[in-house]
Amino acid sequence: MALFYNTGDSIVQANFARNSMGADVYLYLPGPSLNVVDQMDIYQRGVVNVAVNTAYPKVKPHWWIGMDLPECYDDNLFKEIFHKVFRKGYMFEKIDGMPLCDYPFTYFADVSIPRSGIMDMFSRNKQNSPFVWFAHTLGVVLHMLFWMGSRRIHFVGCDLGGSKDYYDDRILAEPFREKNQRLYKKQNDYLKQVHFLASRFDIELISCTPDSPINQYMKYLSLEEALRQSVVRVGKKPQKEYLHIKQIRMNEASKNLKHIYWSDPIDLQEKGIITGCDKNQEWMLQWWWDNYHEHNRYPVMFADFGMSEQGLEWCRSHGEVISLSDIQLDAWYKKPIAMQRTRFKKTIWIDLDAEIRGNLNELFTVKGFGVAEDAPNKFAVVDDPVNSGVVVYEHMNEVVTKWAEAVVGNAGYYRSDQEILQIVLNIHKIRPTILKRRWHWLRLLGDNPQALIMHWTGGEGKKVIRKQITDK
Repeated sequence: MALFYNTGDSIVQANFARNSMGADVYLYLPGPSLNVVDQMDIYQRGVVNVAVNTAYPKVKPHWWIGMDLPECYDDNLFKEIFHKVFRKGYMFEKIDGMPLCDYPFTYFADVSIPRSGIMDMFSRNKQNSPFVWFAHTLGVVLHMLFWMGSRRIHFVGCDLGGSKDYYDDRILAEPFREKNQRLYKKQNDYLKQVHFLASRFDIELISCTPDSPINQYMKYLSLEEALRQSVVRVGKKPQKEYLHIKQIRMNEASKNLKHIYWSDPIDLQEKGIITGCDKNQEWMLQWWWDNYHEHNRYPVMFADFGMSEQGLEWCRSHGEVISLSDIQLDAWYKKPIAMQRTRFKKTIWIDLDAEIRGNLNELFTVKGFGVAEDAPNKFAVVDDPVNSGVVVYEHMNEVVTKWAEAVVGNAGYYRSDQEILQIVLNIHKIRPTILKRRWHWLRLLGDNPQALIMHWTGGEGKKVIRKQITDK
């Protein structure tokens, strides 16, 4: 896991990876010039403030990141209510008798030596990819910001030298000052390479540090002017070219292309349902079927995402099984490919964790490609996210085709098939038919007795399903 936290019962991955942060980032480092920064001036709408190491307490940021021993930092840091990131190995380090992982909003970063140098900062963009370690905190910070979707990063207090050691009154002994100077030179060379590569991925690095060596290759703006531009910029929608550093494209996964096809249009049935399952989800099959069958009699197809033989046997006894064994993709990326194999003129895809509470006749009236809005989604990669848990579509629908092709080319670069669908709709400027909210009601909105389909998403939703199964 790249970034995680301790709940007390388990270690949980923190899913902050995304394709565009949608805000300018101001990175505050503890160089001498940080001394002139007024903390009251830097809190502007449309910007994210990130402090590195001892830039706190001069700056109280939205995110703080430090890879040194916890004892190196201000005592008040640990109780602050902003996001704090420490190195993985310090999770159980005691601070005032309490493990570091028990302090509020505290996360831990997994780091490893890069295999391809600086390029790994751009290629390691999955939720579980460890951050690169170049023997300095700055490398981890920048990789984390790229991973979070930062597209415009401003460097403040990045003096990399100067007449003083830091912005405050700390003074280094001579041997340590020499070591710091060597580190500054190393970091300057590192930033020069990062700046060159970042431009290839439409990431802009800007200096807001006067008289810094980084100004020789990096655009310079005064902090005041940079903040002014950021405030103006926040009123505009994110540029579409920032959707992802790789964009939608076909890649080396072309071996899966031959599996992207629609079922034979001859002798299609009028209406039917498709769902998908792997061996880890088989425990929900009977629950899903009982809810569905109580109100509906449409034929059902089950997509095999890696079921056990016992699960397959159960599905064959309740409907038709779609085999996807030849497709080299993780389970849920196969969804749009399975949807193409439909044997129906009009199909409704329904996720296995969705509780069907009524007759689905209404949904079959939807024209074109129908999905629900994903309003509670805080990590959406586009302005108007949709939820792919329930999809209504017609045979040979172009959206499903584009979605399947995009999955083949981009599985692994995105968190889910749903994110890829969102990008496809956005890039191709397709406006889907939006389902009535009560037709597909999401758990994050709270239970709704009037919902036609109640979608129990996430770990908390699975707890509800297990309780329903147990209480039955």
